[in-house]
Amino acid sequence: MPGLDNFTAVILTGGTGSRMGGARKPLIMIDGEPIILKMLRTLNPLFNVIIIAGGRIENLPQGRIVYVEDRFAGGGPLAGIEAALTATVSEYLFVFAGDMPSLSSGIITAQADFMLNNPCDIVVPRTTAGIEPLHAVIDRRIAPALTQYLTEKGSPSVRSFYLKTDVRYFDVSIADQSNNPFRNINIPDDLQL
Repeated sequence: MPGLDNFTAVILTGGTGSRMGGARKPLIMIDGEPIILKMLRTLNPLFNVIIIAGGRIENLPQGRIVYVEDRFAGGGPLAGIEAALTATVSEYLFVFAGDMPSLSSGIITAQADFMLNNPCDIVVPRTTAGIEPLHAVIDRRIAPALTQYLTEKGSPSVRSFYLKTDVRYFDVSIADQSNNPFRNINIPDDLQL
């Protein structure tokens, strides 16, 4: 695992799936397989530890998976990130939304290298379509600031919190939109891509 020894992966699974009719998005089937298993196939070779934040998922391969529960009700993805930050011993978290079936190990490795070569609080990928705030590398040192932000009932918007930190952008060109590594499943129409 060259270069990723100081990184722990985090998959955020606590969403309500309201735009998907209440379906638990990591369990949605794509090509006959749940999204979470597709993600783990990419992440397992890269990371020594994978944290699942926001709820236990049954029947996952045992081993390097650690479960954490949100400590701030209503905190959205930030609550999952905060729970993972308090649980990790790694210097960096690499955070992924739990509905991203097409992750790219090459982009993940390049984004991690970008963080190591451009130290900051958070690295977020940026494409011509915009930023991808839930495919982020986060330095563990921001944990106290995030805990305080959630304690003070700051906006649950991930972007709002990121703007209070030293955030940098990692530019990525996506040539093949049909295999977009940042694709996420938010609404039923997203399953048609």
